[in-house]
This record gives sequence, structure tokens and C-alpha cells, in this order.
Amino acid sequence: MLFTNLVEDYKDLYLRDIARASSAAPYYFYPYTFDKYICVDGGLSLNNPSLGACSLVKKILKRDDIAVVSIGTGSFEIPLKPDDMCYINPINFISNLIDSFMDGNSDTTEEISINVLEENYIRFQPKIKRNNTDLDNVSDTNIKALEEIAKEYMISKEIYKKLELLKKLY
Repeated sequence: MLFTNLVEDYKDLYLRDIARASSAAPYYFYPYTFDKYICVDGGLSLNNPSLGACSLVKKILKRDDIAVVSIGTGSFEIPLKPDDMCYINPINFISNLIDSFMDGNSDTTEEISINVLEENYIRFQPKIKRNNTDLDNVSDTNIKALEEIAKEYMISKEIYKKLELLKKLY
């Protein structure tokens, strides 16, 4: 489900309700319910909602002149190796499989968005080391490591290139 105030069922929702519904990560948070809907983390089915947003704009507003700025929460820097996906340790296998689905979904959406929107699609997505990805790791060490990743990303050449592209769009 994609929330938009252009759909009657969603007109009276507050942004806080939409944010809570979209971030109800299983295991960490209870599903969020309103009316007849039971919502869990949007990343389970649409980790990068760019294409969904484009389809709504085309369908509801009947527009083709679409530009998208997508801001991600980070992707894994270290690709999985074949040994990471073996059945030797079922817990690691399941964890790596879930990570693979989440990042794969986002990467595929990004690739399609680039193909469809070309220079009208800009995604900001920092690379994150695998040891900083636990949702429930709020230790000072991990928070500082994530802050450092964000600082490095904000001064990277990638950011400057994307900001230049963004200036051209607007």
C-alpha cells in the first residue's frame, strides 16, 4: 500500500500514523493498525518506493514529467560470498537471505528507475558496513560509527555529483 492524500481512505491520516505504519519492522515493533489495515515495514515489499510513487503520479495525476529524488537508509558495502549463503548455519543463512532480499529489491528498483526516468532519477544511498546494520544496536559505538558513515557520505564526490544533477532538475 502506498499512502497518498489522493486516495479517500488515507485523507484523514496524520503523517505520524503513516511513518509508524511504514516503519513497523517485524520482530522489533508490533504491526500498526488503522481501520481495516494491518501494516508492517514498507521495506518488506517495497524497500525503495520510487517506482510506486511514479506509478501513482502517472495514474492519479496523469503526468509523465516526473523527477524523483530518492533518499535511502543505506545499503550493504560488503557483498555476500557463496559461503555466506550455505546451509551450514541455519540462523546465518536466514539472516543473509533476508538481507539479500531487502538489498536486492532496492537495487532492482533503482536500476529500473534509472532506466525509466534516466537523468530525472537521483538516489542518495550511503554504503554501510555489515557490522553496523542491526536495527536494535543503539550502542554509543554503533551510533558513532553510523554518524561517521553519514559524515563521510555527505562530503563524498558522489554527493557533489548528485547535487549538481539535482540543480539541473530544478
